[in-house]
Amino acid sequence: MTTDKGFNEKHRGSDFDDFLREEGILEHCEEVVKTRNRERKDLEIIIPHEVVGKQVLQQISLMRAWREHLGMTQKEVAEKAGISKATFVKIEQKKGSPRQSTLEKISAAMGINIEQMTLD
Repeated sequence: MTTDKGFNEKHRGSDFDDFLREEGILEHCEEVVKTRNRERKDLEIIIPHEVVGKQVLQQISLMRAWREHLGMTQKEVAEKAGISKATFVKIEQKKGSPRQSTLEKISAAMGINIEQMTLD
């Protein structure tokens, strides 16, 4: 059975790496992580497979993949960052050009480095 998000029920509760392997994209996700990390050699940027997998499978922004991975709502992130939910939604959907300071507030609200959410 496939859910409305395209996930197969057989994967519920399984290890995420196993899920990516069964879907045939684990190696691709690992290569994406390696490529992104090579591009930023001066920084140690760690992006979990779960975040990259979510981004690749659902074709969403890295910011959204992180937020969902962390179990946060758009409202929670916006409040912690001190911005409106509407502004956060636009930024997360890559509509507009947010200031560096706004991106820093968002990354701090999620507890990650700004580089971890702005590589895409």
